[in-house]
Order: sequence, then structure tokens, then C-alpha cells
Amino acid sequence: MNSQPCWEILGIEPTQDQQLIRQAYRDLLPTYHPENDPEGFKRLREAYEQARKGVDEPAILMPFEPLAPPPEAPAADPTGLIDAFSALIHSPAERYLPVSWLRFISQLDDHPITTVDKLRWPLLEAVLQVNFVSADCLMLLANRLQWRMRLPELETEMAQRADDLLNFAEGGDIFDLSTLASLTLAAQDETLGYFHQVRHFYWEQPTGWLRYLLEEPRVMFWPSCPRLMNQMARWFNLAALSNAQLRDYCLQQLELNPDDTEWLYLSASHSSMMGDDESALPLWLRLHENHQHAEAEQWLLGWCARHYADYLPLLIQALDRPDIPPVETGAGEDEYAYRPQAQSPQTLVRWAAATLVEVSPLAADFISWKSGRYRPQIMFPHLMQEDGTDDLLHLYWQASMLTMGNEALLQAILDQPLPAMPLQATLLRGLQRQAAQRLAWLQGSPVLAQFSTWLYAADETPLPEIFADSDSAAWEQSIAWLWHWRPLPPHSLSKLAQHPAYGESVLPAHTSWLCYLIENADIDLPEDGQTSPHDALRQVMLLETMLDLKVDNIALLSSLKDFPLDEQHPFWSMYEVFTRIDPAQGDEVGQLKSHLILDNSLHFNCWTRLPVSIEEYIARRDESSSSSAHYFYRYQPEWQERLGQSPFPYQALYHAVFLSHYNARCAEDNLAELEALTATSPEEVAFKQQLLARQLPVFPTDEKLASGAICASAVAQGIHQSDSNPEYLLDNKLSTAARNCADDPAMDIALRLAAATLLQVNTTRQNEFSQYPQRRSYFWQFWRINSRVGRMGLVLQIALGSELAIMLVNAILAEGQLANTALSALLVVMNLYSAVVRRGRDLGLASADKLKEIKIPPLKLLGMYLFKRGMSEPNRYGPPPGWRRKK
Repeated sequence: MNSQPCWEILGIEPTQDQQLIRQAYRDLLPTYHPENDPEGFKRLREAYEQARKGVDEPAILMPFEPLAPPPEAPAADPTGLIDAFSALIHSPAERYLPVSWLRFISQLDDHPITTVDKLRWPLLEAVLQVNFVSADCLMLLANRLQWRMRLPELETEMAQRADDLLNFAEGGDIFDLSTLASLTLAAQDETLGYFHQVRHFYWEQPTGWLRYLLEEPRVMFWPSCPRLMNQMARWFNLAALSNAQLRDYCLQQLELNPDDTEWLYLSASHSSMMGDDESALPLWLRLHENHQHAEAEQWLLGWCARHYADYLPLLIQALDRPDIPPVETGAGEDEYAYRPQAQSPQTLVRWAAATLVEVSPLAADFISWKSGRYRPQIMFPHLMQEDGTDDLLHLYWQASMLTMGNEALLQAILDQPLPAMPLQATLLRGLQRQAAQRLAWLQGSPVLAQFSTWLYAADETPLPEIFADSDSAAWEQSIAWLWHWRPLPPHSLSKLAQHPAYGESVLPAHTSWLCYLIENADIDLPEDGQTSPHDALRQVMLLETMLDLKVDNIALLSSLKDFPLDEQHPFWSMYEVFTRIDPAQGDEVGQLKSHLILDNSLHFNCWTRLPVSIEEYIARRDESSSSSAHYFYRYQPEWQERLGQSPFPYQALYHAVFLSHYNARCAEDNLAELEALTATSPEEVAFKQQLLARQLPVFPTDEKLASGAICASAVAQGIHQSDSNPEYLLDNKLSTAARNCADDPAMDIALRLAAATLLQVNTTRQNEFSQYPQRRSYFWQFWRINSRVGRMGLVLQIALGSELAIMLVNAILAEGQLANTALSALLVVMNLYSAVVRRGRDLGLASADKLKEIKIPPLKLLGMYLFKRGMSEPNRYGPPPGWRRKK
């Protein structure tokens, strides 16, 4: 100890009051924490011991404080028993021997009861004067003298001290103290004081203090006693200190008591602390499998992260134990009862910690999915490669099937034999336990039975009300059921795609794409049921990976040469494109683009996921629709950046093309983009307002616009006509101008894209009109009001039709009668109306049958009817006059 006086360290005046010394020591303990300030704690401890025993005496921790002040010497004892007892408790060789205490008790029995009564409390005072006493021996004397029963005879303070002493005695000795008989009195006190202090720290102080005390270097007698070894094993385990002797002792005890859980735990823990993972692993596995021990799970996770990092996500999943209610409770409105796939909070914490571990892409994607950062389809590129040849991938497949697998795939997990590798066997047991839970849910939930009955019904059965609300627990359960993939018939997919409670945006990825293909592509999904559930799910994963393509997956898809897919399968054409890619040639994206045929709906969806430049898009505009331009603009930053550099009017024209688009989402998004464009001059403000008002805009005066003024005016006129008249198709002049503008590399890129998009909108209308009956009409078919008639047909229908009507009436009624005149006038007016409407259909006027809604000056309208050529292409009212269908 340093030269600083112990009283100065303790902060008190020199005193013999043991209680005051102890209180000062306890007050300073938080200041000198053994973990934060080990040197300070050591000085404080030495000062405390020195203050209690004096500088020249050895420092000993006393479990019982002596009476202060010391009691007066008792009256003379004629029996000599007090002296004999004093000699006993101060004799190093006999003080801890029960036989010596029994010998003394037999001496008490030789005396009368009155003598024993007189010695009862003096003997207690004698015990209280010694530093240490054997609890087992003391209980022998306490029972003989009935100290516990006679405590009320003592004063309060003395009774309290006696009660503390008896409580200590009833706890028993730390170990067999008779093993200390060969030591000196001071050595006994030092040894026993040390172990008493360790036990006190074990039960009542922070673990760091216990670790500091056990690590502190000191020469100590270590009795060879099983009772002490049992406690030392626990002490060192709590302090996380390795000790080879204790490890071997725990393994010996486990061998003698193989069913003892505590020795199993201590053996595993001490083996781990010694770094003997080879011996620790089977012990921790036994502890986990037989007792679901929390510390066993934690050790296994740490060991797996160090040695088998790619198995860590599987182990986290296997250890998951969500509190799943019985299937019968799934019929109520308790949302928790509807989510058997939910993970426990502890598992969610483990996923967060696993994100910090360096693992393979397969394991990393699984962690990303389970931690909620990505949707399950991030696993599709990995799982579609699972063919049973890779044990690790097969385990990931089984872990994924807990969420994605149908009843057959879950049953396959239960039927899987346990592998020989202990870790893999533990993983499979955990997955099988969860698979059994999910299988019971799928087969027994009354809510799922109700949903599946509606979905598989061939007729238009209304959706049960409990699933109509997308915020309800029943709806959540139906979505979870759909994630457990199963081959649905086309009518079921159509139900899901068309019902407002579901739809492609909320369905699982594998089901959503099938719904999209059923509704929007000319594809017949196979229904033969001959493909195994395993391969059928892999095929759907392949489809989703190809259609929702990531550039990084092109090389992977090109390597799948032996995928279980025959040439008659509807996905074959898309799969075959990827097999033609040669990674050795480089530029996989370019190779893929060159093989895609955009008329094929699968190819087209794949193309929209590739990095396509605006120039590439314009060059292939005839193979795509205008919605694709909107998609690329939204999801490819390069498009937004390049268009943002174009002059304001050209940007505005591009967005104006979509204002009356057949896709409401495109129209809404581009209206918002147009409104968000910042005009920098009054002319630009007026230009923007004219476009928003669906008026033909007047271009601002700007030198930058001079080179493209003619093309821009033609595009603006085409946009205005198409926007104001849904029946309008570009005439040859505007169509040629738009085509030349789109193909001219010298033009601004935004203007070129606007022209190309306008042409696509026009083509879409042409294709739409071609779906209507293309039956030729003649001028004399006045009753076919929803047909077309040209300029000559208009004149002929009015002239000849009116003459024919008058002749017909004259043949029926006498000429000159009022009825004749009224009927003739009526038929002439009807014929005139029919001719005007049919001519309006030919001109492409939106309201040809509602003349008041045609906002064209009468004289101009008359000129159009008499002299303007009609639309050269078929529209919704049929082909132009004189048209012949091409074979």
C-alpha cells in the first residue's frame, strides 16, 4: 500500500468503530469501481482492511463484526466450559471439526439444565467475538442450546446480531472447512475470508467486481472439496473467466450425471471459455435441443457467425419461436391470430445484428428479406437455381418455403431426413418445427378455407365481406396465404387482378406477374399439373426474375442452360433469349437488347427494365407504346437529366402529349410534371397555361427554338388536335412532320421524344379503331348512323335520299295533303341529320351527333363538310369510303 494513511483514503477520523469503517468503505465503492478504476479499488480495499485490523495484522474480511465495545468478562465459570469452548474456537486443528463440537456438546450434557441455561448466552457472545466459525458446527451448538427459540429473551440489538448469526449458520458452510485443519489460524482466516468475499460478490455485487476479485493475483490455499468446486464452477462461469481445472471438473461431473442440466450448461460454458469449441459445440447443441436454453442459442449464433457465417441466417430462422395461437382462434378479428408467419421480437433483433456480419450474397439477400429491407423476390435469383445438388442452397430453399411454399412444399420439409452434420441437423429440426406450424395453419384455418372457396369458384361469387377491407386482419391473412405459392387457374388469377381489394400492386410478386400476363398478354398458362411443385415454383421465380430484370442478373440467367422448362412452355421464348447470350463476348445488355422482339409481351416487359437511351427508344418506337416512355422517364434518372436540359417549351410539349392519355396514371403524373415546370418569362407562363387549358400554344420568341420551329409547331398542333378530339388521327402532313422530327438527330432530344410519343399515341388509336367492325358503308345506307360517308357521299345522300323519301311518301299519301307534307319534311330532316353525322364521323369530329357541341364556326364547318378530305385511316366508325380490306 502507498504511504497515504488508510484514514485519509477512507475520509474518516481514526476510530475503532467497525460499523463506521464499513460504512465509509461502502460509500466509496461506487467511486472506485473495479472495472473503471482497478488501481483505485485496490487502494480502497487495502485501506479498509488496514483500518479494520491494524497496519501490522493481516487483512481479513470478517463476516460478523465483533461487539463494540467488547463485552465485560463473564463471571467466573466453575465448570470451565467457557474456557474449553474458547480454546475450541481458537484451535486451528479443531475449530472446524464437527466431531470436536460434538465432544464439547457432550460435556454440556453432563451438567444440569440450570448450568446450561446460564451458559447459553455467554457461549453466544464468545462465538460473536471470533472472525470465522463453521456454519455446520455452529448449527450443532445452536440446536442444542435452542438459540432460535430463545431469542425473545435478548435485548433488541443483541437479538438482531444473534439472528444474523443463526441465518448465516442455516446457510451452511461454503465448503468442508475440515480441509483447513492443517493450516495456521491466520491462513485459515485468510482463506475463508477470501471465499466469503467471493460468494458475497457473486450474489450481491456487479459481475465486474466478481471478475476483478477472481482475477486479482494472490497466493491462496484451494481446498480439494467437491462442494467448493461446485461453487467455483459457477463463480468463474458468471465472471466469464476460463480455468482448465474447473472445465475438467465440470466434464467429470457431467459424465457422472449425464441428465443434469446444470452440469451440461457449466461444461459447455467452461469449454467455450477455454476456446475448446470442438468440445463445446455438441454440449451447446444438446442444451438447445433438450431445453431451448437461451444462452445456448446465443453461443450457437456467435459460433456460427465466426466459423460458418453463411449458415447464420438459417440458424436465426431455425431458432425463431413466434407465439402462434391455435388455428381455431383464427376465425375472429384478432389480427395477431392471422399472422402465423410473423417473427418473434428476439428474432427481429437478431436479423438487425446479422446485417453487420460479412456473408455471401445468398445469405446477405436472405438477411435483407427477413430484416424487412427488401421484399421476398430478392431471393428468387438464388432459389430458382435450387436443384438439390447444393446442401446450403437447399437449406435456404427450405427456409424460404416457410413463407412461400404451399402444402406440398411444406410437407417436403417434414419428410426430409436429418443430415449427418450436427449444425445442419439442428437447422432442419427448427425448420421442420415451423413447417409443421404453418402446415397446420394452411390446412386448418377457417378463414383461409373461406377465402380459397371464393377464389377457386368458377362462377362470379362475391368476395366475402371480411376480406373486402384491406386493413382488416382477414385480408392480411389472405395475402399471407397467397404468398404460399400455388398454381392458380386463369379464372382465379383474373379474380385477383380485377377485384379492387387485391390487384397486381398488393399481390405477391409471383402471383402479380401471372395476373398481369393473364390480363394483358396473349399467354396461356399451363394447367396440366404434371410439373412438380418444386419445379413449378422455380419456373415462376424464373419468370419474375426475367420480367422484373436487374442488369446484374443477366449473366446468371444466361448460365441456366438446363432449367426444367420445355419448348412448349409459354415462358420458353423469354428463357431462350437469355440462353443465347454469351458472357465471353461482353456487353450482355447489348446482346440481350438485340435478341428481344418487342412485339412479344414478355420481351417487351423485360426491355423496359433495361437501361435504354432516349435515342434507342425513339428508334424502336414502332415496337413499343407511349406508356413505355412514361415508365423510362420515371425510373431512369438519365432521361430526367437529359430532358431537363432542353428548352422549356420542348419539355412542356413532352408532358402535354400525355394529358389525355388512355392510361390515367400517365395522365396524372405528367399533368403534375407540367404544372411543376418553372417558367422564366411571361411568354413561357402563357405557353404553359395554354397547354394546361388544352389550347393550341403560341411558342415564345427564343433563338434556341428557331431551328426546330416548324417541327415544334407541327407537334404542338398534333398534340392539340389529339387532345381535343379522341377520334382524331394525324393526317399525312402532321404524321410526316412528326416522323421527320423524331428521326432528325439535329433536333432537340425533348422535341424528338415528344414527336415520337405523339406518333405512338396516334398508332394506339389506329390499333384501337381497327378492333371495331371494318365493314364498308355506302351513301344510301342512311340508317347506319354510326358509319362514315365522304364528300361525294354527303351530297348524294342528301340529294338522292331526300328525293327518294319524297317519292316514297307520295306513293303512300296523296300529294298536297298536310300529312304528306309533314311526313316528307320529317324524312328529309332525318336523312339530312344522318348525312351530316356520318360525314362528321368521316372527318373525325368528336361530337358529330351533337352539333351544338362542335366548337367550329358555321362557315368553316360547312367548308370542312364540303371540301375537306376525310380521315385516311379506319376509325371506330369503320374504314374510309372506298376502302378495301387488305388480305
